[in-house]
Amino acid sequence: MPTRKKKVLKKTTKKTTEKKPVGRPTKYDKKYCEVVIELMAKGYSKEACAGAIGIAKQTLYDWAKAHKEFSDAISIGEARCQFFWESMGVDYTVFSKNGKQINGQVYGLNMKNRFNWSDKKEVQVEESEKKKTFAFDLLEEPEE
Repeated sequence: MPTRKKKVLKKTTKKTTEKKPVGRPTKYDKKYCEVVIELMAKGYSKEACAGAIGIAKQTLYDWAKAHKEFSDAISIGEARCQFFWESMGVDYTVFSKNGKQINGQVYGLNMKNRFNWSDKKEVQVEESEKKKTFAFDLLEEPEE
């Protein structure tokens, strides 16, 4: 009977290689920080900046999460954007008699949408026993 040869497994050493990133390389560049600040200082939204750079809105949000300097640029840009629009309102509101005019409703809507302005005024009402009694008395049927 022939004898079987045992197979011996050789240990192989794998060369350690760096992991290659998955997906398309990012288009991110630090120069976009200045671009965002400049555009937003002219009144453009961060979403409009994404369009100007040539990226999707979600990419802009992802860059802000991944790159602190880009997130800081967006914060600076938002402050400058708000300054731009508030300055526009002041210019047109204060100097409206002989030239500049602004549509107050459109301006108000713009500010509400961009910067969370609100018409809502919260009023606290305190109830006392006297007011409750008074309201109750109004609801009772009159005596005959």
